[in-house]
Amino acid sequence: MLNNSNFNDQSVDFINRLVSAEGVDAGLLAFTFQHEGGFDLYQHPNTNNSNDPHKWDYGPFQLNYNATMADLAEGSYSADGLDLKAIFDQGEVFDAFQNGQLAARKLNWLLKASNGDYAVAAGRYKGWGGDRFTGRRDEWKNEGKQFQDFFKCFTSK
Repeated sequence: MLNNSNFNDQSVDFINRLVSAEGVDAGLLAFTFQHEGGFDLYQHPNTNNSNDPHKWDYGPFQLNYNATMADLAEGSYSADGLDLKAIFDQGEVFDAFQNGQLAARKLNWLLKASNGDYAVAAGRYKGWGGDRFTGRRDEWKNEGKQFQDFFKCFTSK
């Protein structure tokens, strides 16, 4: 699960701070952080083979700009109190914590939309159907409980 990863005390602290701020499940957040950003707080954007930065995935949780803007416009979750430029910029204003806060809000929404099914929520973070959904859902089924059990050892402040 964590072979050749950047998982360290800084990752644990980052996840626990986000859990404290947003009330997200630590295991689901950590699983997503690993699979999207490899526990790298300053993960470079995934351009998705496009020159259009609105089609890119940003930050440690690889939030897709267009998909996120659509979710926010629909009211699926909120960016209240967050600076979208800081979430979707890789320059001086980038803020990994705010990127994580928005990802946590998305995960909370996905978990609710999935009737509390963590595997479905994990899959939907990647896509609402097809191979991307199935692949991520199945990864959760293999690894998710390990992430949740690990974070039970910590108490959020």
